[in-house]
Amino acid sequence: MASKYSVIATREVKSTAGKVHDLLVNVGRTEEWNPYVEMDPALRSEMSDQKIGVGAWYKYESKKVGNGRLELISETPSVITFKLEFFNKKTELASTRYMISPGSSADTVTVTWEMSGEHAGFRKLLWPIMNGVLGKAFERGLEKLAALVE
Repeated sequence: MASKYSVIATREVKSTAGKVHDLLVNVGRTEEWNPYVEMDPALRSEMSDQKIGVGAWYKYESKKVGNGRLELISETPSVITFKLEFFNKKTELASTRYMISPGSSADTVTVTWEMSGEHAGFRKLLWPIMNGVLGKAFERGLEKLAALVE
């Protein structure tokens, strides 16, 4: 039986919502802040010709972090959603959302990175460990994103 999972990381950044949004919807800039590229410098990637907006995609292959594909499926000024496919022993689907909301002061915004999906079997048993690993990776990604927009 499958069970639902969710990983969430949040960071307040000194930037505008528009600047954060523009970075997140540009798959051509994914490798500038994606923590998984840092984890495996040998990661191979490919991108759609269209780099910005709905329909843009980013595909990666890595011996260390696995294989997958992100596709931007919807965007508003405050929510950007990607379909995420993991291509390992079998294809697994997840949803990745970035939410941009007002920060604690007029010159900040809060960025939330959430991935959710379902897992079953052995992966379900490993979830407590994986949740911690993914959470730390998301925090590192948001740290790198902040450095680009601040």
